[in-house]
Amino acid sequence: MSGEESLFTYELMESTDAVRDQIKRCEGQHVQQAVFSTYMDTLTQVCFTEQKIRSTILWDGNRSWDASKE
Repeated sequence: MSGEESLFTYELMESTDAVRDQIKRCEGQHVQQAVFSTYMDTLTQVCFTEQKIRSTILWDGNRSWDASKE
């Protein structure tokens, strides 16, 4: 996205349980999507209503993700 700002803000969550709790709080209230990565063992919620991405993915230092492989 060259030169443009993202519409979404990113929130690093401390655990998959924390993401699950947030998903439950948004359930029935907000438009959202949740994704679990078996490869990275991470959970991510995209809340379109709040324009937030909440995830356990820590890009720098994530044990299974390596930017040099991109």
